[in-house]
Amino acid sequence: MNAQQQIITWLTRGTFQRAELERLFVAFGGYGGAALRDDGEIHIYGSIQCACADEMASDHELSQFVEFIRKQRQSTCMDVFDAIEQRRAIKKFDPNHPVSDAQVMELFRLTLLSPTAFNMQNWRLLWLRDPALRQEMAKAFHGKGQAVDAPLLVLILADLAAWKKSPERYWMNAVEEARTRIVRNMDQYYRNHEQRQRDEAMRSGGLAAQTLMLAAKGMGLDSCPMIGFDFDMAAQLIRLPADHCIVMAVAVGKRLEAAPPRGGQLFLKTVVITDRFNE
Repeated sequence: MNAQQQIITWLTRGTFQRAELERLFVAFGGYGGAALRDDGEIHIYGSIQCACADEMASDHELSQFVEFIRKQRQSTCMDVFDAIEQRRAIKKFDPNHPVSDAQVMELFRLTLLSPTAFNMQNWRLLWLRDPALRQEMAKAFHGKGQAVDAPLLVLILADLAAWKKSPERYWMNAVEEARTRIVRNMDQYYRNHEQRQRDEAMRSGGLAAQTLMLAAKGMGLDSCPMIGFDFDMAAQLIRLPADHCIVMAVAVGKRLEAAPPRGGQLFLKTVVITDRFNE
């Protein structure tokens, strides 16, 4: 993938917004301005060095810019072990520290890599953006600070009927024989088994929530998983379809203060069982 294609990919995936990439290119090259075109070309104008007119960035320049962005992203990403150890349920967020749309879309992109049974991808992410709705939703959360102040509040949902909604699409890249077999097995496993459908929703939603929180930590953000809210009221506010359910909520932002010491971790010997339980 060349630099131009990489830039287009970032745009189509929502990894970066167009204006954000333009600003980064200006900072990268010391230019007065830049305009990113749909085909991935970047046009430069008002150069600080020579106040030139519109000129197109060279392939070499685009390649250097893409490498600059990659290194910048790597330097701001945390090691996965550190992210696991440092992730805490933060209660107080800085309401004045925004999470950009580009960051949100990158978090969602990573969350969609979470595993699901039969590759069913039954999780759904509801991004609460409307300030008026956030205000209404605060009532469902009983005014809890993390739901009010966090710049990003996501409801982790699940589609209980995902197993029967055009299931062939989950295996569109598989050979026809494998696709047919998997779709048949999926139908046999979930049809007429409502408890299995709901269990799968909770499993998938939980995995998605953890991926979201670890990705946030890796980006230098903090998070808080939440279940202490009025699920029925929240469902009504978002017009939740009858065949969907709410798994939990996740608040994301920059913490105002560190989490208190962990309440107490059980010992490995308490939670790890080898082979079987004792009689």
